[in-house]
Amino acid sequence: MLAVPGIIALLTFIYLRPQEISERLRELPFLYLFLFATMAGFGLDVALRKLSPRPTPQLRWGVLFLFWCAVTIVVFVPAPEMKEHMMQLLVSFILFAIIAHSVQSFRAFSAITSTVVILVLVLAMVGYHQSRQPKGCIALKRNVSAQLGEGKADGRGCDHYEDCYGDGAREDEEYLCERVGLLGTTTIEGRVRYRGVLQDPNELAMVMAIGLPFLLALASLRRRVRWYVLALIGTVLMFYVVIKTESRSGQLAFLAVLGVYFIKRYGKKGMAIGAVLALPVLLAGGRSGASASQSTMDRYEAWRAGLDMIRSNPVLGVGQGNFTEYHYLTAHNSYVLIAAELGFVGLFLWLMMIYTSFKIAYRGMKLELYGGEPGGEVTDAVIKARIWGTAVFAALVGFSISMLFLSLSYHMVLWIYLGISGGYYGVLRAEWPDLELRIGFKDYALVAAASVGIIAAVSLLLRVKGF
Repeated sequence: MLAVPGIIALLTFIYLRPQEISERLRELPFLYLFLFATMAGFGLDVALRKLSPRPTPQLRWGVLFLFWCAVTIVVFVPAPEMKEHMMQLLVSFILFAIIAHSVQSFRAFSAITSTVVILVLVLAMVGYHQSRQPKGCIALKRNVSAQLGEGKADGRGCDHYEDCYGDGAREDEEYLCERVGLLGTTTIEGRVRYRGVLQDPNELAMVMAIGLPFLLALASLRRRVRWYVLALIGTVLMFYVVIKTESRSGQLAFLAVLGVYFIKRYGKKGMAIGAVLALPVLLAGGRSGASASQSTMDRYEAWRAGLDMIRSNPVLGVGQGNFTEYHYLTAHNSYVLIAAELGFVGLFLWLMMIYTSFKIAYRGMKLELYGGEPGGEVTDAVIKARIWGTAVFAALVGFSISMLFLSLSYHMVLWIYLGISGGYYGVLRAEWPDLELRIGFKDYALVAAASVGIIAAVSLLLRVKGF
């Protein structure tokens, strides 16, 4: 399939950000070049009948969501900023649509998910190396936040940031004292991170968690000792990096992913075992002290600001991308962010995309019949479908947990995983053409109830906390 190489290039570009490592690469619009190449490959695949242009179940919800975002942009966003808002949305949507509709075989699906595993392992190795390095002085231009990842190591060692203001310091620069890793990466407040869309330690931890199921799936499919060893080493390495990010949300997501496998294997006993194993991890990991307490308070304030925005306009919200126009921080909760910016209509459409992605994965995860007929044979294709379905489902669970604490509503990685779920549906339909995914009134009612319930739960929590 001609679209697959383009998708692999896109994933590599988004995860590893090579254009931020080399100054020469920054001038080239790699994202748009790879998107165009992938779309051209998809067109050729369709023309050559290597792909069947069947829409995935999420597509209509994605189109409606995009349309609703455009409505709020037109209503609330100033004209000079409209183009930027729309381009960010279009890139994420096209990324989802290309992945979802370009994968219609187990071979192609394995190529995409294997790429994700390789990229996550590379990030894990960079994170491990970074966590083991000595501290160095990180130079920042004045008034530039270190959170933006713009700082560069100047080659001087340090134990404390005050050490960096001695010999070799420049008057036009401010300094931090952080660990310096590979590819010009640095820690932030001692927390391991990467760069680009993964410069936030919490988001790096999230990527570790949701990449884990695909590593486990590959090991289950290969069924060889070296793959089991790789899975074990990879799992330990990813978890080590999650711990070093000091991300509570990342740890919860990682444990939730493992919990899916425990529950699938052991049922209710698996849930109990997982809870016991998770407790010491949660007690030992994460941040503590004044910084962590302040972060929690800031998050509650952002949630309260988001609820105020929802009350002010529950239908349209305040406009896509406008949350920080009303509050100095982002929402730190993807569900609150969507409802605040797009109203309950936008939240419903967005949740329908996620819900449908879950339902696709669950359908394959529970696939017991060949061709949908009772008494069907359990073939290799059925086994593969179950393994990949479990992996996609577990990844979506991990992502959903992370979104409770992070603003990932429009994050490229979210749309990549929605695309992977759509591609998985394409694989199921290619193997079993009669397989259908029915979305009916009960599903709509469930998602509508969830839309209201999530916001109500946040409101109740804030009242309990005194906000």
